[in-house]
Amino acid sequence: MNPPENDLIDATISYLERRKNNRVIELVNMCSDNIVIDSERDGIFRGKEEVTKYYTDNKAVKGDWDQPYQTDTRTVVVTGRVYFLFLTFNIKATFDYNVIGKIVKITIRRL
Repeated sequence: MNPPENDLIDATISYLERRKNNRVIELVNMCSDNIVIDSERDGIFRGKEEVTKYYTDNKAVKGDWDQPYQTDTRTVVVTGRVYFLFLTFNIKATFDYNVIGKIVKITIRRL
C-alpha cells in the first residue's frame, strides 16, 4: 500500500516550510528511524541522531522552491534555488518515502 500522491507532495511542501523555519523536532518526526540525508555540500547523515545534529548545526539557507512533483509511488522531487552570500545555486532535492509516508532518504544535489 502506498500513500496517495497528493499526500507525499503535501508532506514535501510541509517539510520545506519546516526546514525554512528550522523546526528541528517537527522535521525529525517526519522521518523514519533509519533516515539518510545525502547532501552534496554537507555529506551523508544516517539515523535520527545524526540528522537531528545536522538540522541543528546547519540552519536553512534562504531559497525559493518550485512545485514538487512525484516521480513514482514513493519519490517526490523538488527543484529550487538557494542563495549563499552573493551566489545563487540551482539544486534538486529527492525525497524517498516509506509505505506509511515517513521520509527514508533525502538526496540534495546541485544542478
